[in-house]
Amino acid sequence: MSPSKLFSDHDRDGVVSELELESLLLDERLGERDVGTSSHIRSNFRRTKRARNWGRKLRMPVARKSIGVSICPTAGRQNCTRRGLRYLIFMLAVAAGTYVGLFIFTVLPWLPPDPFDDAFAHFRHHSDPISVDSPYYPTHFIQSVLPVPCHSHNDYWRRTPLYAALGSGCISVEADVWLFENDQREPELFVGHTTSTLSDNATLRTMYIDPLVNIIERMNAPSTIAGPSAISHGVFYQDPGQALTLLIDFKTDGVNTFAQVQEQLVPLRDRGWLTTWNGTARTHGLVTIVATGNAPFDLLTANRTYRDIFYDAPLDALEDASDREPQPGDPHGFSPYGFKYNPSNSHLASAPFIRALGVNKVTFSAPHIWGPALSEAQALIIRQQISNARARGLVPRYWGTPRWPRALRDRVWEVLYDEGIGLLNVDDLRAARKGHWGSR
Repeated sequence: MSPSKLFSDHDRDGVVSELELESLLLDERLGERDVGTSSHIRSNFRRTKRARNWGRKLRMPVARKSIGVSICPTAGRQNCTRRGLRYLIFMLAVAAGTYVGLFIFTVLPWLPPDPFDDAFAHFRHHSDPISVDSPYYPTHFIQSVLPVPCHSHNDYWRRTPLYAALGSGCISVEADVWLFENDQREPELFVGHTTSTLSDNATLRTMYIDPLVNIIERMNAPSTIAGPSAISHGVFYQDPGQALTLLIDFKTDGVNTFAQVQEQLVPLRDRGWLTTWNGTARTHGLVTIVATGNAPFDLLTANRTYRDIFYDAPLDALEDASDREPQPGDPHGFSPYGFKYNPSNSHLASAPFIRALGVNKVTFSAPHIWGPALSEAQALIIRQQISNARARGLVPRYWGTPRWPRALRDRVWEVLYDEGIGLLNVDDLRAARKGHWGSR
């Protein structure tokens, strides 16, 4: 094939590059050689051709064909490069935005550290737990605390679990428990959010049961002047009759975990400090134990004559309160004991905030953080669910409420408080101490 023939066949498709022309000439020369030409020379030419084609393919091709191969001229390469840079910048911006968003919604709400919690940390040593026998017992910090209806969510995460919650006035604390064997091959209830956070010295007994025994004994110690008190005092100086709710979240098998919880409650049970059900009436104690998570409802209610562990009922699954059946002896013609979940077997009625309302996880359906946090329809759902819980004699609670932005969090708290929520689920104890989120 002659160069003139080559140009006549392809001049309509564009000018042939020098590399293409040279490759075709090499093929033509190979075809004119004798049959006896060594095969390795042909192979070398072919390898040279492939190498040149490979280098040409690396030049970002554009939509122009020349003898079957797309090539990218100088102007096209510049456009391709700009397009690639724009795409790269866009992807980097998306990645950076995602990182910043995760930081804001996960890390930032916990910062800065709470100085109130740090004050209690000065009394804790890595090797020894807080001792109420110490003259520096932390009740010096909480003797003027007024109890408020807040629940210390994931209380065990704090630098001083239980004590910081009591110092903030929370009347309810939460512990996630896992049933495993300890170093002595004995069953133990370890406290932590996940198995990777468990440690030998963080157990239900050491973090909650034993401290509560010490606190209440200290509160009820006989006076050297007036003698023993005729009234049992709870954990709050300012309101001795206020009970503390200990919510225990079963993370492992419900049946075995329930048996171990029953065993570890013996110190509180033997002292008569637990809220109980005797088959006909409920007796309010200084500490109310509530089970949630994998807690088996059937097992909790199996004993019809005595109970001291109550259930956390599903708030968003309670039927309408108008479905109550009249009960004999009730002055209003209705009784909460006609429901499946009632004061004989349950104490709290809880639900995740998002699932209960069906709101958007990011915006919570708020037009902006300074506007109404909830729509009227969502406020109506809250009102109805709280009413359903109250009709059964249960304490309503939502968990998973927004923690940030603070304006949105405070407005959601305000709505819940004004609608009569029983316990305000709190991650930020400092914000709970400030109050001023309700209109009442």
